[in-house]
Amino acid sequence: MWITKLFLALILPLILLGGCMQSEVREPNTNPITPYPPEASSRELVIPKYFTNRCEIEAWLSDVGKPTGASQDVEEWFVYAVYYQQKALEDGYIINVSYSIAEDGETVIVTCDVMTNDGNIYYFDPDIGTVEDTGLRVPLEKYDLDTLAKKWGIN
Repeated sequence: MWITKLFLALILPLILLGGCMQSEVREPNTNPITPYPPEASSRELVIPKYFTNRCEIEAWLSDVGKPTGASQDVEEWFVYAVYYQQKALEDGYIINVSYSIAEDGETVIVTCDVMTNDGNIYYFDPDIGTVEDTGLRVPLEKYDLDTLAKKWGIN
């Protein structure tokens, strides 16, 4: 009796599950991946880099220009931030878009975060474009990132 229950508990679900899995088998996708933006396929690969210092961030922001007018809502604020992120990637730089929720639990704050070669972390409001120092510093010189990547299994 217990053998029958064990069989039903362990083997029957595998048989039924196997049937479900067989019915969901799909043909492999043979469509080529379209790069974004489409003209990216003709561009040379550029390894992103950090800005050298705060002055370089400010000069870059000045060169890129900022969207006209303040954003009307959080969605547009994110769009402004993504605008800077895209421009940075086009120029070979790394800029992160992030957000936080203020202490009131309702106000969303959107920022662009930037790390420099020396590990200093800055941010700017995509609406304003003024670079602020977070006071945080990651001592990158203490770490061999290639060795850490191998240690963590990232190749």
